Amino acid sequence: MTKYSFYIFLLFLSNVALSQSLHWNQDTKYIYAGSNSYYKEGQQTNLATDGWKNVDSDHVKLSPDQWHSIKFSIINKDANDRSLVLFLHNAQLDSVYYILYQSDNVVVASPLTGCNMPIERRPTGNRTLSLPLLLKSRQVYTLVLHVYGREFEIAVTPQLIDPLYDNDFEWTDSAYFVLFILIAICLFISVTLYYYLWKYNQRTITFGWFIVYAIFGAFHLIATSGYGSLFIWGAFPFVEVNAAIFTGAVCCLALLEMAGSAMRTSSKYTLYAKYLRYFGLFYLISAFIGFGHYFSFWPAGYYKALISVSYVGMILAHAVIAFYFLFSKEYTFNKGRYWIGLFYLLHLFFYLAIICVENNYVLYNHKLHTFINLVFYIPQMVLVIFYLILNYIAIMEKMRKEEMLLRDNILTKLYTEVSEPLSKINLSLFVRPGYDEINDFSVRILKINSDVQLARRQLNDLYSAMKPGVAHVSDLFNDLKEWISEFWKDTSMKIETVLELKHSNLELDPLVKAQLTFIIKEINNNIAKHAHASFLHFKIEENGYSRFNILISDNGVGFSQSEISQGHGLSGIKARIEKIGGTLEMISKPGEGVHYRLCCRNRIL
Repeated sequence: MTKYSFYIFLLFLSNVALSQSLHWNQDTKYIYAGSNSYYKEGQQTNLATDGWKNVDSDHVKLSPDQWHSIKFSIINKDANDRSLVLFLHNAQLDSVYYILYQSDNVVVASPLTGCNMPIERRPTGNRTLSLPLLLKSRQVYTLVLHVYGREFEIAVTPQLIDPLYDNDFEWTDSAYFVLFILIAICLFISVTLYYYLWKYNQRTITFGWFIVYAIFGAFHLIATSGYGSLFIWGAFPFVEVNAAIFTGAVCCLALLEMAGSAMRTSSKYTLYAKYLRYFGLFYLISAFIGFGHYFSFWPAGYYKALISVSYVGMILAHAVIAFYFLFSKEYTFNKGRYWIGLFYLLHLFFYLAIICVENNYVLYNHKLHTFINLVFYIPQMVLVIFYLILNYIAIMEKMRKEEMLLRDNILTKLYTEVSEPLSKINLSLFVRPGYDEINDFSVRILKINSDVQLARRQLNDLYSAMKPGVAHVSDLFNDLKEWISEFWKDTSMKIETVLELKHSNLELDPLVKAQLTFIIKEINNNIAKHAHASFLHFKIEENGYSRFNILISDNGVGFSQSEISQGHGLSGIKARIEKIGGTLEMISKPGEGVHYRLCCRNRIL
């Protein structure tokens, strides 16, 4: 039994179907169900009672929140008795049972069954709404179905099947299993891409929502399949009556969020993205309310109206989204726009196809329903996976270009800083000293040595920036500790350094390390120029798996908040920290020193 029967399209609420003629084993014609069918409101216990209405068209309305009786004749033309199962296709029924008559005499009455009772209380174990019956050889019977639907109009298409030889459930559930495997493969691909993007602190919203869609899409297949519905949800009837609607609503919310994340890149469509989110949440809340339908919390027709509005809204939303991806000029920058646009267009056609099938505009059977899933699901998943792969490639390419630009900026600055001391050394070596300067030769040697040491440190920074592979935060701390000691060695500055890491192997992008090195140097230069301090505290502490903080403070003269915004080299420091996705906090008061707090990521955003 498929729960998509709950999805009654708003324009077709009055159109539900009852099959007029019914054949079992049409090759041998052992069983024949008469072409004349009748229905009546209420539980009919006497075949001769007036009030039966002949089904003279393809549609009959079985209104909700009451019992209906449906009757038709059955003839067993075989020489042997036949044990069969009457399966009710396309019927979202709360309760059903049948009474089998021969002439006016009751032959047998079946147990009550329905999706509102646990599996152990149902008469058969192969499908939720299937009822066994025994037909004797060459006998004519009248079968009366008693059907109760609590909330929705019902479309009933009875089907007589041989439980051993004419069961289509194995085929359909095998097809669902194939779809389940396909979703699992797509889920694995998307999780892998998500992990690598997350590892590099890249934008993963689209990938995250697709993972939600794939997971709940798998649950949705379970909810709409035969044995899955029976054995997974069957023990929890209050879940089964709404499992497909709820899992489908979560899938739809994920699809709307996927589209919204792309639409927010254009200011023109930001408002549309917000409306899509609100509607997705409305749909999800409506579906969640449906669990209370089992306990009769809502008046008849209330929940049906919510779902009808939600379903119409999804049709309109998918039409808008497909148009946006396929034709909007604001989204031409994305190379995968046509892949994702076709995905939403196929999803739109999928909804329309299900509407036609569920309302019997196309004669319903499980094979057709499963075939629709195969036709639409497979290309949909392939399209969205191609889109995600293209997005992944584009994001990684953008990150590579940003890293190359940052690397170029770092190398330019390092080249400038290294060139200056080397030029001084060269000038000191080749300028001929005068007679009066001979006595200052030792001073010159010391100056050259100082310049050489400065050039060596700058070359070490250049090597760290260009070194392939990944450094560690502990490497950054050790290098900065050495540099700070060297920077203040000829002063009275007292230095305290602290390293607090939970993960000693916390990786660090070399480009991030280089930028942070420049920032710490600039902060120390500021302290040397302005602070008049005698104590410096330097600390690196871990703040989560991929984040850490750098704390620097002094006991200098400090300054007011108004002076902070006026300079002290802060603009350059802020620009550098923002390039690597970090933030800078600076607190100071006159006479209380300055406290710097750099919140850093281990990789470039």
